[in-house]
Amino acid sequence: MEKLCSKLFVACNEGDVDETLSLLKMGADPNHVSSRGGFVGNFPVHAAARSKSLGCVVALCENMARLDLRRKDGWTALHNAVMRRDYEIVHYLLEQQPTLVLLKDKNGQSPLDLASSKSSVSDDIVELLKDKRRWCIENEDVS
Repeated sequence: MEKLCSKLFVACNEGDVDETLSLLKMGADPNHVSSRGGFVGNFPVHAAARSKSLGCVVALCENMARLDLRRKDGWTALHNAVMRRDYEIVHYLLEQQPTLVLLKDKNGQSPLDLASSKSSVSDDIVELLKDKRRWCIENEDVS
């Protein structure tokens, strides 16, 4: 199982959707925390978001990946997608689990806080995060 999961991290990190799907079909755990190499403390969905592979993110979600899993620094896959300035992945993750916008890292920063502090993050991403945050608060959809 560990070997399958290690291969899954590599496939997600490389944005290889076909290999990701194949490994998931063989039983790789989409929620496995890595204890090897450059992926220590990460989850496959973090690697997929970091590699800007919407296809891998979707494949993981369709195979029960938990989007609220956090690295040791408190980051979720949404934090990664925001920092990679990937509107499509940010949008997809928020459609799957709107409350991700409310989750803060170890420094108390939400994905919106990160986006607002980086001039390189597009206004579209900032507005999307603001809209989803507002929606969560209005609907008291907090977790």
